[in-house]
Parts: sequence; structure tokens; C-alpha cells
Amino acid sequence: YFDFAFSNVIGGAGNPGYQMTEMIKGLLRNEQFRGRFLTVFSELIKTNLSNENVLAEFDELIWTVEDEVSKDREKWEMSETGFYHRIEEFKNFVIENNYDQFCVEKVCKLLNVTPEERLHYFGE
Repeated sequence: YFDFAFSNVIGGAGNPGYQMTEMIKGLLRNEQFRGRFLTVFSELIKTNLSNENVLAEFDELIWTVEDEVSKDREKWEMSETGFYHRIEEFKNFVIENNYDQFCVEKVCKLLNVTPEERLHYFGE
């Protein structure tokens, strides 16, 4: 997701993606904004976006739509197995890839975060 936010790929007619990425890139050239972005991201990755919270939120969302999935799969004569398989794939990806740190790696790479900055913002 971060790759897309910082790319110059236009997703189609009328898609403001390119303009948005240029705006984000411009803001991140501002040292104060960049510092605030890294501070907020660091706080989020330790709280709302931690592996535990992402998995808990995902389970809550699954619980919310589970009845509808059954109806949908029945209507279209599809098995629920694929739905549950994809859920397990996502959960395994979060756990096996230590997803919160995976995101930190992505942000650090995209923003050319120095080792000193990484230590300051992420404590690693």
C-alpha cells in the first residue's frame, strides 16, 4: 500500500492518484511534516496498527460479516471454504511476516530513513 502511495502510477481516467502522490511527496520533503508523519506512524504501529490489534480488528470484521458471507456463498453456489482459507492466509501473513515491522521497513525504505532516525522513531 505504501508503494502505491508513493508511486507515479495513474490508476485510470479520473483517478486523482497521481496528484495525491505528488502532494504526499511534496509534504514529505518538508522536514517538519516528515518528522510528524514518522512520529504519528510510530505511535500507530505500536498501538492501533500492532499485529495484535490488526488481528483483533480483522476478527471483529469477520464476525460482523460472517452471516452475510454464508448467504452470499449460498446464493452464488460457492463454498465458504475459500473465504475461510483467505482469512487464514491473511492472519498467517500478519504473524509470519511480523506485519507491524514489515510496515516499518517499508516506510523506512520509502522515506530513506537513516539508522539514527529509525532508532529515534522506532527504537530499533
